[in-house]
Amino acid sequence: MPLILEKKIRRDVSEFSRKMGIKEKELVDRALLLYLDSIKKILDMENEFRAWDKLSDEALGVAAKRSRQGL
Repeated sequence: MPLILEKKIRRDVSEFSRKMGIKEKELVDRALLLYLDSIKKILDMENEFRAWDKLSDEALGVAAKRSRQGL
């Protein structure tokens, strides 16, 4: 998949790949892998928060029902 990069990013990729002694494609691949891994971790955390919210809502619902029933 061809990527069109902004001029500043293109310059940075060129400069950093030269400094690291790797091809530009490899630098972009590494950067994308790191970025995608970060996004995955964020999405996993958001899913975990939703699960905890659901459990909390269920627990509060049970507690409220027990309270209304005098248990």
